[in-house]
Amino acid sequence: MPGVGLTSRRARATRLRVNPVEGGLHLRDSVLSLDVYGEANLSFVSSAKTALKTLGARRIIATEETVHLIEVLRKKKLTP
Repeated sequence: MPGVGLTSRRARATRLRVNPVEGGLHLRDSVLSLDVYGEANLSFVSSAKTALKTLGARRIIATEETVHLIEVLRKKKLTP
């Protein structure tokens, strides 16, 4: 699956290579995924609403508030 090149106005010389995957994006040449449904090594979770589907990830990156909402929705504490 070919990656999609994204550039910001500030750093046009830097290209971020991403691959679209189920429910989110995977950063090419990285362990990081963004809101990926199912299994991932490391996934950034943008909201508790999407987290219920993305929690197949082994590790997540989320704000403290998002983690709290996930725990409330799942009725289970997340382990650090």
